[in-house]
This record gives sequence, C-alpha cells and structure tokens, in this order.
Amino acid sequence: MKNKTQKIALFLMGLSTLLLSACAGLSEGDDTPKTEAPHFYQHWVNAYEEQTAEQMVFRPKDSKDFLPSRFRMEYVFNNDGSCQYKYLSPTDAHTMKNCVYTKVGNKVYVYDDSGRVVPELSFTLSSPPTKDVMFFTKGIQKPLSEKSKKTDK
Repeated sequence: MKNKTQKIALFLMGLSTLLLSACAGLSEGDDTPKTEAPHFYQHWVNAYEEQTAEQMVFRPKDSKDFLPSRFRMEYVFNNDGSCQYKYLSPTDAHTMKNCVYTKVGNKVYVYDDSGRVVPELSFTLSSPPTKDVMFFTKGIQKPLSEKSKKTDK
C-alpha cells in the first residue's frame, strides 16, 4: 500500500512540474522564451549593497566581483520552468535547491519540490530585467480590488 501511494505521489509531483513548466512561457518543442524579458533566464545574485528598502537588486552571477558575505541570495531561472535558489542554512552550509516557477506578467511564483508556492521566494518585478540588472519587490503584489479603490466625489 505504501509503495503504491509513493508511486502516485511521484507521478503527481512530476505532473505538477510539467504543468508548471508549461506556464513558464514555452510551447512544445520550442526552447525560445516567449517573453518581453529574455534576460530573465540566467543566474542572478543579490547585489544588496545597491538595493533600497523598497526594491531588491540582482545582478548576473559573472557580471562583477561581489563583496564577501555570509549569505547572498541567488536564483537561476531556466526557460523550461525549472529554477534553483540559494537555501539559507541555519548552519551556514548554504546550497542551491531545485524549484519550479511560473512567471505571469511581472509576478514570479516560486514552488518547492512538493508543488507548493513559497511566498518568501516569490516576487514582483519592478521592470523587465535587462542583461545587467533585475529589480523586484519581495512577495507578490496584489492589485487593488474594486472595493478597496477610493473614488473622488
């Protein structure tokens, strides 16, 4: 019974990864990103020295020599919907972990290996990434609902 349950769980995880990958903006047999921001698909490193309280700044991994740091967040986004992120280990044994993502407009949803969205890894792009820099705010910014919009009378 346990073996059958494990097989079903693995099948569902694989299926969810496939579905999430399809949302990354590719059509079958095409490895060209269908996006206004082709530079998004690369290895990004947090340039926290440049960021503000409102906005995070990431630079391509090989774009500069980053100052030494105990932890510097990193993301790798592939155009097939797979990704990796730097895991902040409590023992300072930081490693890259696998994930999948969906990019919907300027919102990037990052999912763990069980298919759950990870809010602290997800973010909202401030502008389309260029080959040199990516700006974003942590978390997914929700649009105003009609009820919360104020109207002037």
